[in-house]
Amino acid sequence: MPAGRGASQGQSQVVMQAGGKKRFERKQGPGDAIMQVVPTNSKRLALLIYNAGNGTVYMGGDDVDAFGYPLPSGAQLVDNDSLDAWYANGDGTAIDLRIIETVMP
Repeated sequence: MPAGRGASQGQSQVVMQAGGKKRFERKQGPGDAIMQVVPTNSKRLALLIYNAGNGTVYMGGDDVDAFGYPLPSGAQLVDNDSLDAWYANGDGTAIDLRIIETVMP
């Protein structure tokens, strides 16, 4: 991703649980640029992304646009099958996501 594009700040915390480690993170960024939410992870067991922002966020690959998977404010995306990276692009309002990723220990 080009420098300065989709800049975000994140906070993360890891909690050990039976069956895997849970990583909690917050991702924020401008609502008019693509930003990586989670990288590819071969140890991922499950992923939950919650839209805590005010606008709709479009989820998908590194070229996501308004044709991505729409995630309205207050909605969540659950991914129990993919090891792929997820990217977000907003509808013009700031992006504010909460992420819980469970990975193999």
